[in-house]
Amino acid sequence: MKTLPSLGRFLCFAFTLFAFTLSSHAQVKKGYVAHEWGTFTSLQASDGTLLTWNAGAPTDLPNFVYNWKMPGAGRLPAGMLALNKGTAALQRMETPVVYLYGNGGESVDLTVRFPKGTITEWYPHAADVGPSYIRVANDDGSETNVSNLESMIRWRATILSKGESATTKLPVEKSDNHYFAARETDAALLMVSGPNQARYSEFEKFLFYRGIGNFSTPLIVTGEGAKITVSNTGTEPLKHLFVYTVRNGKGQFVPIEQLAPGEEKTIEFSAKSEPLKKLVTQISRDLIASLRKEGLYEPEARAMVKTWKSSWFEEEGTRVLYTLPEKWTEEILPITLDPQPRELVRVMVGRAELIRPDTEREIIGLLTEAKDQQRDVSREIGRLLKPYGRFGHPIYMRALSKVDPTYQTPELWKLYSMNPATK
Repeated sequence: MKTLPSLGRFLCFAFTLFAFTLSSHAQVKKGYVAHEWGTFTSLQASDGTLLTWNAGAPTDLPNFVYNWKMPGAGRLPAGMLALNKGTAALQRMETPVVYLYGNGGESVDLTVRFPKGTITEWYPHAADVGPSYIRVANDDGSETNVSNLESMIRWRATILSKGESATTKLPVEKSDNHYFAARETDAALLMVSGPNQARYSEFEKFLFYRGIGNFSTPLIVTGEGAKITVSNTGTEPLKHLFVYTVRNGKGQFVPIEQLAPGEEKTIEFSAKSEPLKKLVTQISRDLIASLRKEGLYEPEARAMVKTWKSSWFEEEGTRVLYTLPEKWTEEILPITLDPQPRELVRVMVGRAELIRPDTEREIIGLLTEAKDQQRDVSREIGRLLKPYGRFGHPIYMRALSKVDPTYQTPELWKLYSMNPATK
């Protein structure tokens, strides 16, 4: 006779536990999610020396993206930022984008600092970006000059609901620009207000910024013949390394899952290369899987690989791609979000471009011959450098430093002044 009351109490307890579980799950899902990806590109000589290159050279970004020649909001760049040409540096911080995910209506105040570098481009408009000067309106109608000498960027963004997103148009251009591939995710559309609570807002599916800096990444790459040696000089493991080479429309890659602190590994490319189309498909698939292991959603990983597909996989040369430790990223690019997200993922890919030893030796040989025999070798050197695009000029300067940094001819000066670094 006591079975039914006992069963009732059990069912009541089970229902209460189930309701509590649902409630707890709902509480966990409150708040928003922030995911970021980006890449740092550097150039190393065949002996591993980190080289200065024209990391700030103009690129094919859409015209609506802000830079220090068009900073918007009446800003004026401070210091040396208003240069008309690219700026030489050791590192190019390329296309970090921050995605936000929420239910709609969440306001996020996000600041990224870059103490060892300079932010050079960004979109949407920023509440603050420096180093710069700006005139700020006061309540009485007057204006005050405000300076910010820190290398940083700050956005005030509101996460829009799906309904609001459906009626909002994003800026576009007719050109097939790689910038737009980053939109191919499930991230929320963002409404971003400008400085001094600007009267108008700009809309985008991410917060984009780019920059240059002078610091080292924790990977040294050296080469000799078909052998490539990678060394981890940092204090954290390096993961998902892809040693990759392309020449004359063919290439190959060797994956290394992890490189412990202080560890060194040598790989050797085989004599057989794969057609580029097949190779790109293979490495794209593997890199997407690696990025997902680091915490990116699949659409984010695919968007990142699509953004850099031509640069990473199709450009002539030898390079190593790898994921940078989260601790390193936080030291180079400290980020602050208010309120804090319930999840923050930051995945940065290092790209270490290596000057091939044979290319370096060939250019050194030509320069030596030109100096000793007074022969014009500019055409031959130009032919060797052309496939390397923006890396061509520093490769030339590296070879020249090995022969005679002061040696120059009108023909070589023309090659130098052309500075093939804008690909």
